[in-house]
Formats: sequence, structure tokens, C-alpha cells
Amino acid sequence: MDYGYAQSSSQRYDVALDAFENAARRFAAEGDEVARAQAWLEQGIVLARSGAIDRGERLFRQALDAFEAVGAASHAAHAHLQLAAVQRLRGDQTAITDHLEAAITLYRSAEDESGLAKVDLKKSTFAAGKGDYPATIHHARRAAETFARLGEDAEHADALRNLAYGLQHAGRLEEARAIYDQVLEVAWRLNAQGLIYNVYCNRAEIDRQRGDTGAAEDDLRAAIASFEEVHATSPATPREKAVALAEQVAAYDRLTGLLVDTGRIDEAFEVTERFRARSFTAQLSARALDRAAHAVPELRARERRLLAELGAARLAIETDDSARLRQRVDTLRHDLDALRVEMGGRYRRLVSPPPITTAEIRAQIGVDEVWIAYWISTERTWAWVLSRERTRLVTLPIRAALLCDTVRAYLEPFRSRERAEHLALTGGEAAHRDLGTTLHRWLIKSLPVEAREASRLVFLPDGVLSYLPFESLIVGCDEADESGHPDDTLYAPYRACRFLGLEQSVVYGSSAASVVALRKRRDTTGTIDSLLALAPIFDDPSTTGWRLPPLDASRAEIEGLREHFPNARVLTGRAATERRFKDDASQRRLLHLATHGVIDDRLPLSSGVLLAAGDGEDGLLSAYEVFGLDLDAHLVAMATCRGAAGELSRGEGITGLSRAFLYAGAASVLVSHWDVDDRASASLMTHFYRGLASGLDRAEALRRARRHLFEQVRDQALVFRSRPTALAHPRYWAGFVLIGDHGPGIRPGTDGQL
Repeated sequence: MDYGYAQSSSQRYDVALDAFENAARRFAAEGDEVARAQAWLEQGIVLARSGAIDRGERLFRQALDAFEAVGAASHAAHAHLQLAAVQRLRGDQTAITDHLEAAITLYRSAEDESGLAKVDLKKSTFAAGKGDYPATIHHARRAAETFARLGEDAEHADALRNLAYGLQHAGRLEEARAIYDQVLEVAWRLNAQGLIYNVYCNRAEIDRQRGDTGAAEDDLRAAIASFEEVHATSPATPREKAVALAEQVAAYDRLTGLLVDTGRIDEAFEVTERFRARSFTAQLSARALDRAAHAVPELRARERRLLAELGAARLAIETDDSARLRQRVDTLRHDLDALRVEMGGRYRRLVSPPPITTAEIRAQIGVDEVWIAYWISTERTWAWVLSRERTRLVTLPIRAALLCDTVRAYLEPFRSRERAEHLALTGGEAAHRDLGTTLHRWLIKSLPVEAREASRLVFLPDGVLSYLPFESLIVGCDEADESGHPDDTLYAPYRACRFLGLEQSVVYGSSAASVVALRKRRDTTGTIDSLLALAPIFDDPSTTGWRLPPLDASRAEIEGLREHFPNARVLTGRAATERRFKDDASQRRLLHLATHGVIDDRLPLSSGVLLAAGDGEDGLLSAYEVFGLDLDAHLVAMATCRGAAGELSRGEGITGLSRAFLYAGAASVLVSHWDVDDRASASLMTHFYRGLASGLDRAEALRRARRHLFEQVRDQALVFRSRPTALAHPRYWAGFVLIGDHGPGIRPGTDGQL
């Protein structure tokens, strides 16, 4: 156990977990139930500290039951304290109070003075979270005095840290900084990296308030270095790491602002880049190493088996949404997460990617290409504009809250046909177009001229901007529609607008490092057939297991691909099975899926695309299963609804189906942000592939396909009237976005190769 405590204090969490697990097995063999439960409790603490809250709570409750069974009062009280901390994260005040009162009662019954001081320590932490700084100071000072008298260094340091925090926020800066210095001495002696990170962040804020920017910068850099050491060795899953990363944004945010204010814009960008998508960039590096080493087949076999079981359970929920099945899904997700942690642990030290420099990024920027990276702080929003020649920084005239509200209001009619029609029929389109113009003025027009004149833009969005297709931003609108179409054409006012995505080609990335990594995949060599396209039919549940609206245009859409790719494998109806996709996908450079998507916002990695069932497959190709594929695709195109949807984590981007395909080996994905119109999607895809076959890169082919759709008018029956519809409305063409590598152009040969 001592070895586990030492590794936990230095936040080598993976090693600590192994040590405590081995201790639990040894104590079980010896029949020492208290020691065994204590090992469980310590495992739970390690998991909770590294972001794996749910798994930590399960172990806390398991330990509590064991302690209560043998009457170990102090140990049970400590388990109650850990459960109170979990409930604080969930905001359950009643449960927090119940656990604290139970702990006090048990510690008093055991006459445990140290335990009662631990309750004071927890109370000081909770009071600080509520902004009650007098209570923070009171409880922390009392706990610190007791721990000092008992010689408990680690707990004493924690109590002093809380005391300093309370004093700092009560305006007593000199007292607070002196106590922080004491805490650092103890924390470094104990190698308590989490405590070190926290103290450096708080001390930096005091330095800033005192006007000592040099000391503040040193403290923030030390805080980030400490956190990244922990992040690299954490046993948490990628999703849990993303949550932990988002919670530590303050240090990156403060250091970025400090560097911007002192004119060091390259350094400021490199700090934001260190924060962006670290988990995903590490995943890409791990995947490359995994494939090069043909990683442990037994682990891969276990992964595939769990993925299959999870897909089957997820599919069963559609017809029987019972607590039992939900529990089954949760259990399988837990097992899969644990397996991925085990797999990742073999390479963790090798795949923490080094920070990428601004100079290295600029070397990857193409001619007539500009990269734009945004960073949203509470009071300021910044945009770095990078070209091959230079980096420029612009402070945008918009606060985070207003930017978020404006983006959400602008996107609403795109995501709902009913909302778009309502605006058109009630005169609300002018106000909506003003939102698009306003966002363009804030996000693009404020930038240097090279950003507005470049042929291709690579966007690295932050926060809510990850949901915004920049293609839809309105450069400007004419006073009247000069198109010559009748006045009663639905959405006609949008024809008078100029949109960014029709004038410039656009690509997205979660970070500069991930874009650079994905561009390297274009160098894939070998004899590989060009295109695999699937379009199942949903009018017969026996075909797919699902009864859904038919996608009437999808079959014609992918059959038309043969014109440009004569050796393409096109599967429709019953032949478009999940099994055939899994068997053939690794041999194709282009993968096209014209089908329905199943999006689960609660479990984003359970989202997927629907194909025909059979041959042991249920027909739902979920994101979990995609993570287990081995692809060498230049592009995965999903003509499905909301393929870009997923869970957004600050610094990690959107985790979902598109991320799964990139992890599996695709260089880029073409996905939609919202529910697509079947006929409009088919037309866009047809012209997109025509552009690819003519040698255009993917981003430019997509821009021209958008332009073609924008210029079309078609008939559409409305609820109350029948009117021709202008496809100039962005909901028809702006939802499809290209993530990853933009190309090069495709040169199909007579044998169908690229």
C-alpha cells in the first residue's frame, strides 16, 4: 500500500492503480477485509482524481459496504467523505450534507481527531466552492492546526492551501502568498503534482494582481507543466481526460492572455495549441504506433468482442428501453473503457505528442491557404491568422456569452425545417440574415485581408464555434433579389446573399497538430481500389432491422458514382450490409455511406450509421465499432443526418462518429451538422464526386458542389401552400463540412486506382 500511496501522491496514477489492485488481491487472500476495502477506497480516490468519477464512486460504495460490515467506523467515515466529494461534483447538496453528517458521527464514535479534521478540510473546500470565504478560512485554519499537531504533512498542506485560497479571495494577498510558499515546500517534498498545479495557478493570480507579470508567467508555466505530466500518465479514458482538461483551462487561458498582452503572439498561440485536442492528438499517435507494432492481438480481439456486444445491446434499447439494458450498456462501456486504458498504457509515455511550434505549423501551410485558430476567453475572443509567411493576432470585438447566444440563434433555422419555413412565412428572414452578417463581421471581416482573399481556409474552432459551419456566414446581401425568380419563391432572399463557403473552400481541424498528422496520411501507397459506396433501403425491416423513411435519392446518388469510378463497388438494398462494409472498407481510399444516422446525444459513441443486417451483424455501425476498424481511406463521406454531432469538450473538440473514422485511419471525413435533405444531399454529393474525378482537391470540389446547389430552385409542398423553393438557404448546402485533410486531387486510372 505504501508504494501505491507514493505513486498516487506523485500522480503516477496508472502505477498507483496497479499497486492498489495488487494489494487488494493480496489482502483478500490473507482474509483481511478492512485492508482489502481500504485498497478499494484508494483505487477510487486515484480514479476520481484522474477524472474517472463514476468508476471511483463505484469503488467508494463497495468499500463503504465492506467497512460497515465489519464495523470499521473511521474507515467508513472516510468513505463517506469521498462520496460527499463526488456528490459535490454532481451538485446534490442534500447528499453532501448526509455524507458529512454520517462521517462526523462515525469519527466521533471512534474518537478520531484526525478524521474530524478531515471533515473540516472538506467543509473548507465546499465553502470555497460556494464563495463563502470566511467559512473557508475558519474550517481550513482549524484543520491545519490539528494536522500540524498530529504531524500529518499531506493533510496539513491541503488545509494550508485552502486557508491561503480563502485569504486570497478575502483580499489578504500577502498573507495568502506566504502560506502558498509554505504549501509548495511540502508539496514538492511529497511530489504532490496536483497540489503543485493548484498552488502555482493561485499564486500566479496574486502575482498578476501585484503587477509582477514575470512571476505570474513563471508560475503559470510551472502549473501547466505539472498538469501535463499528470495528464500524460493518467489512467482515465480519453473522454475522462477531456473532462479533466476542460477543468484545467484556467492556467492556459491566463497564460495566453498574459502573453498576448505582452506582444508575444506566437508563444500565445503555442499555449492554446498545447491545450487543443491533446487527447485526440495522442490517440492519433497511439493509433500509428499500434498499427506499426501490430499491437497485442489478444487485446484487439477483446476490443472487437466488446464492441460487438455493445452494438447489440445498444440496438436492443431501440425496442426495449429497460433499466436492465441500460445497465448492460453502461457495464460494457465501463469494460471497454478499462480495456482502452490497458491498451493505451503500453504506449502512454511514447504517445504524448510534443507541443507543435508556430514555425512548424507554418511550414505545413499551403500556397494561398490561411489557417485561423480561435480562442474564446470570458472577456475576450482571439483569432490567430497563420500563413506561410507570418502569424497575426486579432482581438475580436465580442464576449463569450454574446458570441454563444448569437451562434445558437443563427443555427436554429438550419437544424429545423419547420423553423426555417416559419421564418420564411412570417417575415423573420431579414433578422436571421442579419445574424449571419454579424457573425461574419465579428469572426472574419475583423481579420487581416489575407484571410478574406485566400482560396482555402483551415478553421481551428474553439468552444461553441465547433458547431458553426463557417461556410454559412454571410459576407453581404444585395438590397433586392436580382435572380429573376418569382417573388413567391421560398427562401428567395438568401439568393441575394454572398456566403463565405461559396467564395472560399473550407476545412476544419480540432487542432493544428491534428491537421498536420492527418495530412501525412495522404502518403498512403499500395494498390487499393478507389471507392466503396453503400445505400441500404429501409422500407422493409427484415432488410435492416429498422423501419425508417426511404431515402429515395440515395440509390441514384451512389449508382451515379460509377460514371467517375468505374471499378467502384456499389452496394444497395439488402447487399449494403454492415458485414460487407467491415470486410471491404480497409481496401478502399474512398468510402461513401448514403443512409440514415442514429444519433445518441447521451452516449455519443453509441451513435452510428444504419446498414443492412445479416451475417452476424445487427446493421448499426456504431462509433464504438468504427474505432476498432483499420482504414487507409483518403475520405469517408457520410450522406447522413448529423454525422458531425457528438459531445463537445473544451480543448478536445467534438467526440462522435466523425472522430471515430479519423481515429480508424481516414485522412478526412465529410459529414453534416444537421438533418440533411435527401434530394439536396444527393445533388451535392453527385457534383462533389464529379469535382474529385476531375482532379480538384476535396475542399474545392465541395465548394463548387455547394455553389451548384445554391443556384438551384425546385418545387416543394408546404403544409398550407405549394411554392417553389430556392436551395440558396444554407440549411440545404452549408451543413456538410470537411474535417481533416483537404486533398490532393484524385486521378482515377483505368483500373479504378487513385
